[in-house]
Amino acid sequence: MQASILRILTLRFHVLIAFSGYMQAQDTPAFFEEIVVTPSLVPITLRRIGNSISVISEAEIEAYGNLSLVEVLRQLPSIASSNNGGSGKTTTLRIRGEEGFRTLILFDGIRLSDPSSTQIGTPLEHLLSDGIGRIEVLRGPQGLAYGADAGGVVNISSRSLEQGFFANLDARSGAYGTQKVTGNIGSANEVVDYFLSVTDAETEGYNASQADTILRDYDGYVNTSVHGRLGINLSENMRLDVVHREVDGDSEFDGCFSGTTVHNCSSNYELSASRVALKYSSNNFSHSISYASTE
Repeated sequence: MQASILRILTLRFHVLIAFSGYMQAQDTPAFFEEIVVTPSLVPITLRRIGNSISVISEAEIEAYGNLSLVEVLRQLPSIASSNNGGSGKTTTLRIRGEEGFRTLILFDGIRLSDPSSTQIGTPLEHLLSDGIGRIEVLRGPQGLAYGADAGGVVNISSRSLEQGFFANLDARSGAYGTQKVTGNIGSANEVVDYFLSVTDAETEGYNASQADTILRDYDGYVNTSVHGRLGINLSENMRLDVVHREVDGDSEFDGCFSGTTVHNCSSNYELSASRVALKYSSNNFSHSISYASTE
């Protein structure tokens, strides 16, 4: 009799364990591992990477609400930035104390470095935060995989769509007479996907120079940026990507020299960059060939 009772209690105990395990499995949410590309140049799960890398999503960028992308990036660890007096003024981004001109900036594969500069730095003051879907920031010596000038890598990707059509118009205003209007449009299916972002931003700025005691004028900034991307799946393993970017920025500043030091100065920045890439990928390897042009 005691053995029968013991068997019944044991059976009930096993049933309770199985039932509780089933309920726990039902309550546990699905877990999706984050995929990164920048550290190893191929897609790999974040937990398998020994490098120091940070990822900023589209939702986080929108939540920050910053006009300049540098204002978003400097909130990450081991990143410092300096600015010479407001929007559109010379801006430097340093990763782990490395020189700013050794920070490589990529936008959909386009190197945004200024080839006309002696130190080939990226004019970060003209890089706005609109139309961006994801940012991967790689810190440390692993950036050398992108070349000797990459003490750190900021890899920017425009918005991507899984399927369907997308369009929006966003208008904002803020302090110092700042106004910004952005329009985004995109579509995707199994064969073709595209995305286009147009932003027009301007700010009256402020007088950042204490030496400007005569004019005391505001140093404003105007920026018009256009970024477009087209992707075509030529086959199951082959894809063609075309990217084009246009930027026109006009900035006012103090302290230029023309015989004497004056405080009514202006500068103009124009960028026209394109990239065409053909990529072949399979389960075992991935190859790509690309051509880029920057003016």
